[in-house]
Amino acid sequence: GSRVLEVGCGAGYLSVALAQRGLRVYAIDSAETMVELTRQHAAESGITELLSVDVGDVYSLDFEDESFDLVTALGVTSWLERPELAIREMARVILPGGHVLLTEGNRAALHLLLDPLQNPALVPLRKSIKNLLQRVRILHSSPKPMMAAVRDCRFIDEVLASAGLNKTRSMTLGFGKFTFLQRSILSERLGIALHHRLQRLADRNVPLFRSTGMSYIALARKSASLPAQQTRNAE
Repeated sequence: GSRVLEVGCGAGYLSVALAQRGLRVYAIDSAETMVELTRQHAAESGITELLSVDVGDVYSLDFEDESFDLVTALGVTSWLERPELAIREMARVILPGGHVLLTEGNRAALHLLLDPLQNPALVPLRKSIKNLLQRVRILHSSPKPMMAAVRDCRFIDEVLASAGLNKTRSMTLGFGKFTFLQRSILSERLGIALHHRLQRLADRNVPLFRSTGMSYIALARKSASLPAQQTRNAE
């Protein structure tokens, strides 16, 4: 009977799974095609009475203050220009004592650190070299593809805290694909085996590995009601 909001529901697999466990689920996505897929999966699973889905805007959630026990946003904030505004909006619709569960790309992911063409610390150097090659016309500029942001875990922790959410648990998940100069150095089978081994170390809280998975997962709790209209009045 708990009320759950899934932000960025995609094809709706998580929303359907939650509804199948008896939760009252509201799902939104910015893409109409994803909304239709979620509706289709809900109908096929026979849980339409427990799952409502619609197009929605994470920066302006169409729900009253303190409406949900849980908000999930998996693989969403990395694609947002202003994740801090989105997280404030999630906090607004959470009941006191309720939770937000979200994932974010990890800037300190091991596979990024080990490849000089992906290491975030080398971004200024790579940009300088690219600009130089373009000026001497050795390299031609091309449209930049849409890519997810890779942020520091501390940034997400600070945003959660500023939104009135207290982090109760966090971890990193996923190791690989390992490359050098963006070329794979392991077969798929060896890469998967290495991922499982490194993930076990991370799950045991072993230093270095506990913080270098490719995704950062954080669970945060709302301890007190936030002022009404907090997000709508934010810049």
